[in-house]
Amino acid sequence: MKMLPWLVLISSLVLISFFSILVQADIIRMSGSNVNTLINSVQIINNKSGSIETPTFGAAILLRVNVTDSDDNILYVNFTLANPNGTYYINDVNGTKYGDFWNSTEGVINESGVWHYYVQSDDNNTINTTVPLYNGTLTITDVLTKSKQSIDTTLNLYNESLYTIEFYTDSRELLNFTFNSTSFDGNITVQFNVTHMQINSTKLAYYLKINISTNASSEYGLHSGNITIERDAPFYRLWAIPVNVTVSDQYGNIEFYNGSDYTFSSCPQTLTHSIPVRNYGNYKLTNCHPKLTKDGVEVSTSTNFDLAAAASGNAYVNYAYSGTAIETTFFTVSCDSTPTGGKDDTSTAYAITFNPATGCGQSGGGGGGGYYVPPMEQIKQTPLETNVSNRCGNGVCETNNRETPWNCPDDCLGNVFDPAQIFCSPIPNCGNWKESWFINAVMISLVVIMGLFMYQARKAKRQI
Repeated sequence: MKMLPWLVLISSLVLISFFSILVQADIIRMSGSNVNTLINSVQIINNKSGSIETPTFGAAILLRVNVTDSDDNILYVNFTLANPNGTYYINDVNGTKYGDFWNSTEGVINESGVWHYYVQSDDNNTINTTVPLYNGTLTITDVLTKSKQSIDTTLNLYNESLYTIEFYTDSRELLNFTFNSTSFDGNITVQFNVTHMQINSTKLAYYLKINISTNASSEYGLHSGNITIERDAPFYRLWAIPVNVTVSDQYGNIEFYNGSDYTFSSCPQTLTHSIPVRNYGNYKLTNCHPKLTKDGVEVSTSTNFDLAAAASGNAYVNYAYSGTAIETTFFTVSCDSTPTGGKDDTSTAYAITFNPATGCGQSGGGGGGGYYVPPMEQIKQTPLETNVSNRCGNGVCETNNRETPWNCPDDCLGNVFDPAQIFCSPIPNCGNWKESWFINAVMISLVVIMGLFMYQARKAKRQI
């Protein structure tokens, strides 16, 4: 019995030593809870530049996380990246270790919407039952900015109108777009100067030219359809530009006739901008609304105006510029153009870019209201004859607007045989002699040659 206390003591010491070994081996945790890895931070890295940034559409990204562990025995750091439809672009893939950082594999952001990412890590202590999980989201906006969000035009029979639309995107990827016209019947024809374009954020804007025309048998009234812009795979998406064409023999046609894209610097203030316009139709334009748009949203204020047939005027807009960032806006005008309420837009949208000026807030920096019209050296002259097709068919041969029997036969062909147009004084400066100087010069030369020939023939006969 005397040995029993010693046996108890020895057994207790052995158990305490064994328990101490288990604790030191981190098999048994004295805290009562698991101490697993810690996910301290998650960063989005552009895989091409290596910089930390908010991802945009088309960017190639990777996830970088800072992970630590109390005994520095990290078993894995797994990454998952899913697109807005739930498709996994990175599916529970172990990352690559760089010090306290782990990098995922690359994922390409090729769809707009909300993307989800997940990071999970664990250490080599199998007794741990709680595995750290970090999750987050990326909201991707897929921007394709267009200078015109829709097209409204009025045309006569066998008439056409040419539109220019400017495109740009915020994507770094070189994106491919194709164009098509849908929903139009046989009354309207839509043609493009190209069938596809390629743009990204490092290239200049792309300009698409669209020719919309009627034919001799087009029915009067409204004809609607869409111009579709389709981005090719793997970045597939579809946009549509609504097109409304009113066919009428009475119509107004609003166009800029002196104007250009321009850029200027300004402090924060409200400025008035003006571009000359002209009504090339035969009907009074009413409720003409000038505006500046940015990303398809009107950002200016203005006063509507009317414009009689063949009359010119100025379209004014007011814009309150913040003076803090570069802003690009587009100047357009839209009017009521037919007796039935048809619409007509300027075929061109001029880009007006605002840059922050230096020295704002100092003496002479200037605030408050202002007025701005582009200087003449910035104005690109647009010859009136480029719009001849928009005026043909009104029954009036407008020689002051450069209409001739050759570019507008519907209105002017009959004038070829009009004596008042042919026999007028002085001959070189009036009527069809002026418009058809070449063929008339040839005819005059033939008459002179024939006269000389007859004179020489008579002279020779007298000598005989």
